[in-house]
Amino acid sequence: MIIIIWNCNGAFRKKFKFLEQFDADITVIQECEDPKRSNDTFYKEWTKNYIWIGDNKNRGLGIFCKESVNLSDNNWETNGLKYFISANINDSFNIIGLWNHHANSPTFGYIGQFWKYIQINKLIMTKSMIVEDFNSNKIWDK
Repeated sequence: MIIIIWNCNGAFRKKFKFLEQFDADITVIQECEDPKRSNDTFYKEWTKNYIWIGDNKNRGLGIFCKESVNLSDNNWETNGLKYFISANINDSFNIIGLWNHHANSPTFGYIGQFWKYIQINKLIMTKSMIVEDFNSNKIWDK
């Protein structure tokens, strides 16, 4: 199984074709557009099997799979944390896609958001793979 993780820095509808050479089964993309609200026909066609979350239709988090992959949203609790998707793959394992944000928290910015997510869901995080953009840098540490 091939899994790709990429913070595409926006305009994914113009970049997704680059990934076709890798023939990935699962692609987790940070800062991508919502396929449902996109006007790009080719992008919509490429994103037949996906889960997407975001507050802005142009910048969210998406898990995109080949049509042969059984992808289902676990709907794990986030308590308002952004951006986390927990999905089940082929009734075999869970994939947790994330794109950490500062969240205006002086003590739980970026990596702290992930720590909170783990605390909320640690008892159900079995057979799980974490694929991420932690947005972590020592310059943001308090």
